[in-house]
Amino acid sequence: MNELDNEELVSSFENIMTVFQDDISPFAADICQHLKQQYIRLIGQDGDDDDGESILAAVASFTSIRRILDAISEDKALLSQVESIIYPCLLHSLTADGLDSIEEGIECIVHLVYYGYKDKPIS
Repeated sequence: MNELDNEELVSSFENIMTVFQDDISPFAADICQHLKQQYIRLIGQDGDDDDGESILAAVASFTSIRRILDAISEDKALLSQVESIIYPCLLHSLTADGLDSIEEGIECIVHLVYYGYKDKPIS
């Protein structure tokens, strides 16, 4: 994932999610792990040095995480596993520094609460 340009990665991933949405579950945790690492790496870069490209790519990584959550919404065990993986991204999106990704963060939190905790208490 780190070898591709961020725009190419996001575009390719969107196509993969569209075509293989029903088959992504076995790979969801690993993909989210890579996307989380990419998000953390990108938010650590200075956005002024690259005209905000790193921030846009970080938000795109978060969008990809949200799409994975959409695809695995019926598997509560997998949602719980992915929740623990993306927790740092969720926390960052709710800070002043993470305002660029707050919409995606809130969407993910709502998705996790709605689908992951229908029948049990929230973690």
